[in-house]
Amino acid sequence: MSGIEIFGLIAGIIQVADAIVTTYKDIQNIHDLPEAFKEVSERMPIITTILRIAEAHNQAQTSENEDELKSLEDLLKQCKTKTDHLNEIFLEMKKFQRDRVRDVYKRTILRWGKTHRVETLAGSIMKDVQLIASYQIFQSATPGQIGSLTRAEEDLARVAEENPSLADSEIPTTPTSVSHSGRGDIFANSGSGVQTNIMGDSNHYAPQGDINFSVSRSSIEDLPRLNKEHEVVRKGLLEDITKKIQALPRDSNTPGVLVLAGIGGQGKSRIARQYCEDKAGRKYEDIWWVDASSEQTTIQTFEKMAAKLSSRRLGGISALDEPWKYVTYNKVAEELATQEKKILMIFDNYDEPELFTNIKNYFPNHKKTTIIITSRRQNLLRERNWGRLDIPPMTEDEALQLLSKGSGRDFRALSESHIYKEIVKMLGYLPLAIDQTRLYFSQTGSQISLYPGVLKTAMDRITEPGKETLYDTFERNLQLLPDNSYGRAARAILHLSALLGHGGIYESFFHTNVQTTSDVQSVCSDSKGWKSIEFSEVILTLTERSLIQPLQRLDLPNSSRFSLHPVIREWLIWRLSNTAEGRRASLSHRKIDAVRMLAACIKSIENQPPVLQFSQDILTHVDHFLADGDIKARLISMSEKDMADGMSETCFLFAAFYRKCGRMKSSQQLLDEMQESCQRASISPDHSMHLDISLEHGRVLLDIDQCEEASIYFNSVLECEDTLDKTRHCRALLGLAESHLGTEEPRKARTLLDSADLVVGEIPDGGNQLKVEAMALRGYAQASLGHLSDAENRLKDAYELAKPYFEENSDQAVRIALCLADLSARMRGQFLPAKNQIDCILTRCKDQYGPTHYLTLFSYFMLGRLCGGSGDAPGTRDCFEVIQSHCHTVFGNVPIIFKMELLIGHTYRWERNFIEAERHYQEAKRLSIKIGSPTARTNVSGILFMFHMGRGRILEAIPSIFFFLRTFPFVTMLRVNKPRLVPAAALLILVVFSAVQNSLLTGLTGAGFILALLYFV
Repeated sequence: MSGIEIFGLIAGIIQVADAIVTTYKDIQNIHDLPEAFKEVSERMPIITTILRIAEAHNQAQTSENEDELKSLEDLLKQCKTKTDHLNEIFLEMKKFQRDRVRDVYKRTILRWGKTHRVETLAGSIMKDVQLIASYQIFQSATPGQIGSLTRAEEDLARVAEENPSLADSEIPTTPTSVSHSGRGDIFANSGSGVQTNIMGDSNHYAPQGDINFSVSRSSIEDLPRLNKEHEVVRKGLLEDITKKIQALPRDSNTPGVLVLAGIGGQGKSRIARQYCEDKAGRKYEDIWWVDASSEQTTIQTFEKMAAKLSSRRLGGISALDEPWKYVTYNKVAEELATQEKKILMIFDNYDEPELFTNIKNYFPNHKKTTIIITSRRQNLLRERNWGRLDIPPMTEDEALQLLSKGSGRDFRALSESHIYKEIVKMLGYLPLAIDQTRLYFSQTGSQISLYPGVLKTAMDRITEPGKETLYDTFERNLQLLPDNSYGRAARAILHLSALLGHGGIYESFFHTNVQTTSDVQSVCSDSKGWKSIEFSEVILTLTERSLIQPLQRLDLPNSSRFSLHPVIREWLIWRLSNTAEGRRASLSHRKIDAVRMLAACIKSIENQPPVLQFSQDILTHVDHFLADGDIKARLISMSEKDMADGMSETCFLFAAFYRKCGRMKSSQQLLDEMQESCQRASISPDHSMHLDISLEHGRVLLDIDQCEEASIYFNSVLECEDTLDKTRHCRALLGLAESHLGTEEPRKARTLLDSADLVVGEIPDGGNQLKVEAMALRGYAQASLGHLSDAENRLKDAYELAKPYFEENSDQAVRIALCLADLSARMRGQFLPAKNQIDCILTRCKDQYGPTHYLTLFSYFMLGRLCGGSGDAPGTRDCFEVIQSHCHTVFGNVPIIFKMELLIGHTYRWERNFIEAERHYQEAKRLSIKIGSPTARTNVSGILFMFHMGRGRILEAIPSIFFFLRTFPFVTMLRVNKPRLVPAAALLILVVFSAVQNSLLTGLTGAGFILALLYFV
């Protein structure tokens, strides 16, 4: 190696080191920047000073020792690489200085490991420089400088120990590596096994201690927290799981699926968790735990997974100002399938396949993925290629180990071990029963050896074959409840709760319907109202006896919250049919009581915006009741008896709640069934229930942008105008007006709003909310007609009037706020403030309603419009793609998906990506045919004509323009816009003429023609 090459390497290191100092000046004021950056920057001049001296000396000296020059070359290259890495870290801080700096830094460090923390990396560079300066050709060039370099290195080592820029706890364990620069011997070994010896003749490196070579797993996400002190590892069972998984059939796009089946209390979830942490689970790079007890809980888990995958995609940086860069929950399986990783997913507690039929939609389609499903259903094999392993009871040895936990003794070795063997046998070797028995006696201080007598006495009261050993544990706890009003209230709460679904159970369920639970009412209510403290005491009593599981309270009034273990729910339902206490009332009657209790709770919050977790829990219970054929038959029945009992009203409440929570498909299906029931029962169209169903159906269709279909329902209500009360009349007028706004007929909408204003004035009470809606709709109509200033004033008035009647996150308030932000941007060109405002509303909607709610999607739409107005085509497209992905899941193939295809196509056309633009336009054309909407087909035909003419593809444009001309409402347009058609006709002539001349003029005139027509319409 020549002196010139050495000089080049040294100069490169100096240049990068100087750049680091310069970069620090730009980032030194960043909030929360680790102090280590300052320490490193202040010591970089020491490095450059020594290297400049070495650089000058190198120009005057050379060496004839080829080995020395080769070793020096390697060392300089190594130092240069480290300096480049250090510079890259500083540049990352500068590039993302507006983001959370610690997230940026952590992401960067995780790329290389903790040896690349700035203080550690700088210290390593100083060691290299010290070695460089020690080479013979530099020795006389660096007198007096080595001491300062050594002190600087010691200072950074102290920083790394006392105040590291990133704590060790924030850095996951990574593989240890061995590097060897230059020549020489290196001998390394980890534990037992083969030792590799690398032989050479210089630069020996002697490792101290063992060096472990391993592959670290990327992540283990959301494993359930279980008390390992009370756990017995079932090694034989883990080996069986490993063998089953290895034998699963797979192909290129199908994961392997294994079902762990067993009755409640068998320990399926714990075994799955043990497998994740066992050596067999270490071969997976990612492990995800999914709560599959319902589709709602699965979606909640996938939302968390989406956030984590988004964080990975963005390198750990939060991007609240760019929400479209997030992975959405329904894209998680697709995202995982694209990753070339071995992934393990646990779908836990999949116990109601009748309600959750599409679980396969949440599986990544990749052969490297393994799915483990835990379920109480013994016959759960949805696909022939799924494997199944029936979880057996514990062995006697395992059961005795579990019973011994926490006692400080090993029951297997005691002289009275036969007593404990009898206990675990009586408990059926079931882990849950054994663990709860152990827990009960440890809490009461009783001798566990006395338990066989207690259990035998209790068996006389419970005789169900095969279940007494498990259920008696719970029965014993129930018998310990006091025989007074508190005990009776506790039993009533338990029995009603058992008839609900698997979601959380709230104090407000009982608060709003105490008339159906007299035992609860006697304790928790009096003439002064509900007594929340007494209810909490009852819940505490049940919690202490392990009969319920308390959950975290929400920020709601009367929000004590708990759940029932599935096994306890089964036991309670069993005892309602098989014990004297339970048979005091029929099971079907008790179920109806539970339905009424839930309906009363829903009715109490119908004018409030839903709280996400609260709403999802209620939806779980509604789904549970509607999955019961007998209950659903009574709910949708329109017989005189069921209507008098309030069943029809309850069913309508459920349908309206589905819509309120964004479950549009479920709402539509339930309303359709109710309407069919009305027809079978010959209910007249002007009956109040029939009218309410039509109004609600229209509202659902409006929320999913099917305005033409919605107008049919509102018109059907207005046909009964003579018998309508004022409130229904006004709702029908407002709904029809909104339908016309959706079909771009603002003048018709204004006429209807004039009528609605007259009706609102005649409503004595409760008309203020309808007045707000009417004012808002008139503002939207004015905006559609181009009267932006008037629209803004009307919407501001509506927003002020809404404050006493609507919360900030209510449907009306959110819509008005979004439209005001949009108007502000259109009128004043202030896109950034409007974008920030809509971004805040979007965040609130996601937190309040969830990612699939129509208000959240509407917020995305308005954000996309603003991004488009500011020229941000990728941002616009990302917003619309989020809407599109959710619409496929929530709404199906409806016009809004067609519109998203068109809008996404426009964004590609802005970027001159004509191939992608045409692909989306053609997909929109296909959807317009599938939807069967002439308006949609006309719109896409006009756009395709413009697109093809602009590209000079005249022959392809001809079919589109023919369809456009056949379907366009020329008569209506001529009547309304006759003066404007003259220039449009002139433009059409120019299109034909220019087609003969040249393609440039063709594109210009064709675009002008279509833009003119769109403006006229």
